[in-house]
Amino acid sequence: MQISTHARGPVWEHIRDEFRAHRSERATRKALEQDLAGYNTPAEVAELNEILRRHDDGDAADIRRILDARRAA
Repeated sequence: MQISTHARGPVWEHIRDEFRAHRSERATRKALEQDLAGYNTPAEVAELNEILRRHDDGDAADIRRILDARRAA
C-alpha cells in the first residue's frame, strides 16, 4: 500500500494562515481583557477613560469595547 502525499495548495495555506491570525488575535484580546481586569474601582476606570480620550478611536476602540462590556455585566 502506497501512501500518497500531496503538496499543500495555496487554498490550504491561506486557510492555515487565516486560522493562525485568528488564534493570535484571540490571544491578544484575551491578554488585553486580563490586563484591564486589574482596573476595578470607579476611580481607576475613570482614569483609564481619561487616558483613552487622548488617543485615536481606532487605537482605543478595543479597550473601550472591553470596558463597556464589563460595565454592562
